[in-house]
Amino acid sequence: MLRGVPGVAGDDGGTEADLEGIFRAEFPRLVRSLSAAAGSADLAADAVQEAFVQA
Repeated sequence: MLRGVPGVAGDDGGTEADLEGIFRAEFPRLVRSLSAAAGSADLAADAVQEAFVQA
């Protein structure tokens, strides 16, 4: 899914800005996908944000 995106595959020196770029690009799609499973857009958004915080 995110192969080839700078700063994603392991600890290769990616920056906080790289992660922020990925977050901004992928957040809406991830929330939509997770909303279907979780049954709540708010719960899905919280889960996606938490996953990125852990990254």
